[in-house]
Amino acid sequence: MRCPIFANELAEVIVGLGRPVIRASVDGFHNPRTIRYARGRQSPLGFFEDSYNYAFLKQYLLDPLSPGGHRRYCAAVFDHVTDLPVPLMEQEAHPVSMLLFDGIFLHRPELQLIGTLPSSSGLILTHRLHDALPGTVFPRTRRPPPITGTSKVNGYI
Repeated sequence: MRCPIFANELAEVIVGLGRPVIRASVDGFHNPRTIRYARGRQSPLGFFEDSYNYAFLKQYLLDPLSPGGHRRYCAAVFDHVTDLPVPLMEQEAHPVSMLLFDGIFLHRPELQLIGTLPSSSGLILTHRLHDALPGTVFPRTRRPPPITGTSKVNGYI
């Protein structure tokens, strides 16, 4: 799965500060082509409604890593390039791991849990067009404020 460069660079900084990072992308949770293109390959509604398997995203990644979760997660379940499921490689998160998750459509109702997690949850979301701070989802029209100091990547943390 292709992950944004910023998210990968941010993960390196966080690991360098001594905190374990789990990197994942919504791209690891696509639906098969037959579902994604059922409304037509150019359908905006199909793109929004049918691109991703949010039930699997929650089941295999978000719920296990949420407060009270069992910490055994899979970072991906489907490869949209090959249009095949990937072997479920369950991993166990360290208790202080930080999930660095990127993707589009992170504002969907199916993912409302993301916006309600406490800032101490160790979740950083990076939208394809915008960067985010821990535990915060920023609207598409706003960028997070720049952070000053020595630990910054491209002006944002």
